[in-house]
Amino acid sequence: MSGKEFDIGYSSYVYTGDMQNGKFQGEGEVFFEDGSSYKGGFTDGRFDGAGVYTSTEGWRYEGSFLNGKMTGDGTFSDADSVAD
Repeated sequence: MSGKEFDIGYSSYVYTGDMQNGKFQGEGEVFFEDGSSYKGGFTDGRFDGAGVYTSTEGWRYEGSFLNGKMTGDGTFSDADSVAD
């Protein structure tokens, strides 16, 4: 699977967690203005390490992220199915 990159450039979001030099760092949780969310690790403001991204379309990815992208080492699920 090729990585999917997430832009944290939303104009409105709610973030709870660690920050360093004005960027999300360490463990945290962010809720975006479109209703999607991410909970897990951050490095330099990007999704990094273990995390869970939940989309507004109803799908969810739980697994590894690297430099803001899903690595493919995880599980996709939606209301109807689950895929590794």
